[in-house]
Amino acid sequence: MKQAISLGLPEAGWRFLDANEQPFPHPLELIGRYRGILGDVYPLYRHQLKDGRYADAWLQSKVLTPRGLVLFIALWVFDLDGNVTDEFKWSPEEIKNA
Repeated sequence: MKQAISLGLPEAGWRFLDANEQPFPHPLELIGRYRGILGDVYPLYRHQLKDGRYADAWLQSKVLTPRGLVLFIALWVFDLDGNVTDEFKWSPEEIKNA
Protein backbone atom coordinates (compact mmCIF):
# COMPACT_ATOMS: atom_id res chain seq x y z
CA MET A 1 0.00 0.00 0.00
CA LYS A 2 1.31 3.47 -0.87
CA GLN A 3 1.61 5.95 1.91
CA ALA A 4 2.51 9.59 2.42
CA ILE A 5 6.13 10.19 3.32
CA SER A 6 6.77 13.62 4.80
CA LEU A 7 10.36 14.76 4.53
CA GLY A 8 9.55 17.73 6.71
CA LEU A 9 11.80 20.75 6.61
CA PRO A 10 15.20 20.87 4.97
CA GLU A 11 18.03 20.44 7.51
CA ALA A 12 18.86 24.17 7.36
CA GLY A 13 15.26 24.98 8.35
CA TRP A 14 15.47 22.72 11.42
CA ARG A 15 18.80 24.32 12.41
CA PHE A 16 17.26 27.78 12.04
CA LEU A 17 14.30 26.87 14.26
CA ASP A 18 16.56 25.21 16.85
CA ALA A 19 18.60 28.41 17.13
CA ASN A 20 15.80 30.99 16.87
CA GLU A 21 12.44 29.60 18.01
CA GLN A 22 11.04 30.67 21.36
CA PRO A 23 11.75 27.98 23.94
CA PHE A 24 8.94 25.55 24.69
CA PRO A 25 6.42 25.57 26.17
CA HIS A 26 4.79 28.12 23.91
CA PRO A 27 1.70 27.77 21.81
CA LEU A 28 2.07 26.85 18.15
CA GLU A 29 -0.42 28.60 15.91
CA LEU A 30 -2.09 26.31 13.39
CA ILE A 31 -2.05 28.17 10.06
CA GLY A 32 -3.06 25.46 7.63
CA ARG A 33 -3.37 21.80 6.78
CA TYR A 34 -2.53 19.53 3.89
CA ARG A 35 -3.64 16.05 2.87
CA GLY A 36 -1.60 12.95 2.22
CA ILE A 37 -2.33 10.25 -0.34
CA LEU A 38 -4.87 8.44 1.86
CA GLY A 39 -6.60 11.63 2.94
CA ASP A 40 -4.66 11.93 6.20
CA VAL A 41 -4.56 15.55 7.36
CA TYR A 42 -1.30 17.10 8.55
CA PRO A 43 -0.88 20.48 10.31
CA LEU A 44 1.19 23.48 9.24
CA TYR A 45 2.33 25.78 12.05
CA ARG A 46 3.54 29.31 12.67
CA HIS A 47 6.66 29.33 14.82
CA GLN A 48 7.27 32.36 17.06
CA LEU A 49 10.93 33.43 17.13
CA LYS A 50 12.89 34.84 20.06
CA ASP A 51 13.27 38.27 18.44
CA GLY A 52 9.55 38.74 17.69
CA ARG A 53 9.66 37.53 14.09
CA TYR A 54 7.80 34.41 13.01
CA ALA A 55 8.29 31.55 10.59
CA ASP A 56 5.51 29.81 8.69
CA ALA A 57 5.69 26.22 7.46
CA TRP A 58 4.14 25.57 4.06
CA LEU A 59 3.78 22.68 1.64
CA GLN A 60 6.38 23.26 -1.06
CA SER A 61 5.76 20.17 -3.17
CA LYS A 62 4.00 16.81 -3.42
CA VAL A 63 5.64 14.12 -5.57
CA LEU A 64 4.09 10.75 -6.29
CA THR A 65 6.82 8.09 -6.36
CA PRO A 66 6.74 4.29 -6.49
CA ARG A 67 7.09 4.36 -2.67
CA GLY A 68 4.14 6.69 -2.26
CA LEU A 69 3.47 10.39 -2.01
CA VAL A 70 6.49 12.40 -0.81
CA LEU A 71 5.67 15.71 0.91
CA PHE A 72 8.22 18.52 1.10
CA ILE A 73 7.67 21.17 3.78
CA ALA A 74 9.41 24.55 3.55
CA LEU A 75 9.73 27.54 5.88
CA TRP A 76 9.28 31.28 5.29
CA VAL A 77 10.69 33.70 7.89
CA PHE A 78 8.92 37.05 8.27
CA ASP A 79 10.17 40.30 9.80
CA LEU A 80 8.08 42.42 12.17
CA ASP A 81 6.40 44.15 9.20
CA GLY A 82 5.33 40.84 7.64
CA ASN A 83 7.94 40.76 4.87
CA VAL A 84 9.67 37.48 3.99
CA THR A 85 13.33 37.80 4.98
CA ASP A 86 14.52 34.20 4.70
CA GLU A 87 13.25 30.96 3.27
CA PHE A 88 14.30 27.36 3.69
CA LYS A 89 13.19 25.28 0.72
CA TRP A 90 14.07 21.98 -0.86
CA SER A 91 16.16 22.29 -4.03
CA PRO A 92 14.67 21.17 -7.35
CA GLU A 93 17.27 18.35 -7.42
CA GLU A 94 16.22 17.09 -3.97
CA ILE A 95 12.57 17.06 -5.03
CA LYS A 96 13.33 15.39 -8.36
CA ASN A 97 15.37 12.65 -6.64
CA ALA A 98 12.77 11.87 -3.97
